[in-house]
Amino acid sequence: MQALNISERNKVITWTPAHTASRLASKIFDNFDFDSYNVNKGGTFLKKGFEHNHYIGLPKNHQEYKLIMTCRNPYTSVTAGFDGDNAQERLQVSLEEAYQDKYHLDFMTFLRYRTPDYFIRVENL
Repeated sequence: MQALNISERNKVITWTPAHTASRLASKIFDNFDFDSYNVNKGGTFLKKGFEHNHYIGLPKNHQEYKLIMTCRNPYTSVTAGFDGDNAQERLQVSLEEAYQDKYHLDFMTFLRYRTPDYFIRVENL
């Protein structure tokens, strides 16, 4: 399921790409009057509160809202999921390959349409 988190009260939309501490950020965002909308069902209301997800998209009225995006140093983003068995083998994945996955392609596509107003770096949480 793809969910878009919007705070009507604060006029804010969030993007939380993969490997940017999105789980931690979702706990923080959950304190700021966000509602979640199911993109797969035409933007219908999903629930009150922040839904953890990695969907990156823009609603029709996005110009009226501020956009907050979580981000991370690209080197630590690449290694974020590398723990446990065979970690050394998985570390051989190049930076380029890591940024060719689905989430990052979506992210780069939408950056052409809209630059976030605020960035929250994992290193600052």
